[in-house]
Amino acid sequence: MVALPGDRFFCTKCPDGYYCEDFSMGSLNVQSVPIIAKEGHFVNDQGNRLAQEACPPGTYGQSKGLSTTLCSGLCMKGHFCPLGSIQPHPCRQGYYQSNE
Repeated sequence: MVALPGDRFFCTKCPDGYYCEDFSMGSLNVQSVPIIAKEGHFVNDQGNRLAQEACPPGTYGQSKGLSTTLCSGLCMKGHFCPLGSIQPHPCRQGYYQSNE
């Protein structure tokens, strides 16, 4: 018999851009179904996929399910991106950010 994903014969790794939270069930710690990373966050494709992380400063995450620290990309010239940014924020008048 061939085991297919979703069968009860084995466990499947959380997919890229998703995490599987631990929760207690009596004396057991089990993992839930995959949860997609929300905007402004990513799930490290090199990590253990137990939690989402905020996109680092200087990057932004416009979509759900991101899987790298680059998120959706680097903040562009004339904008800034604090921790967990969903989109670049324009610099206010009298300020600048010159990195591409």
